Amino acid sequence: MKYVSLGLAVLCAMGLSACQPSSTDHKTAAHASAATNIAKATPDFHGSDISAEGIGGDFSLTNQDGKTMTLADFKGKLVVLSFGYTRCPDVCPTTLLDLAQVMTLLGDDAKKVQVVFVSVDPTRDTPAILKDYVPLFNDQFIGLTAKDDAAMAPVLKTWKIAMSKVPVKDGHYSVDHSAGMYVLDANGKAKLYLPYATKPEQITADLKALLK
Repeated sequence: MKYVSLGLAVLCAMGLSACQPSSTDHKTAAHASAATNIAKATPDFHGSDISAEGIGGDFSLTNQDGKTMTLADFKGKLVVLSFGYTRCPDVCPTTLLDLAQVMTLLGDDAKKVQVVFVSVDPTRDTPAILKDYVPLFNDQFIGLTAKDDAAMAPVLKTWKIAMSKVPVKDGHYSVDHSAGMYVLDANGKAKLYLPYATKPEQITADLKALLK
């Protein structure tokens, strides 16, 4: 797996025209998040405390049952917000498998946490596709999508998610995208950034700390 450098990911998130994906392997995606450079991990968390950075904002997206949802629908719970796409060959399913393990490790506290998977590829990831995909990892996970790329673009910008389609054979494409996760507090405000491959035990510890 090849990764876009963190500095390049920052440029991607800022929408600079000079930003181009660095991966030459069309079967994999290059992943990084601009949020990694925004804040460093604190002694209290394995992830980075970004509560003072003003990252994120509300959205109105469609879940796997065709219902419109906003962050207000998750009020009262911690939210783990992960961005990806269902045809991702490695990073996205690995992340969701890790989060499924987190829910097991949380025990009864899992009822206080909602995992939300937001598709960066709404053209292909319809509600029906998400309904076949997201519950495979945990039947309590929620998948969200938009009607098209234009409708999703403001959400990706608000959450500083870099995304680029990479053409492959026969008109198909893969998607390079930021791979980290955000943890939102019970009021829907971004609290932590968790880089890709953060261990399930570390995610669990951070969530339990926020639940205290």
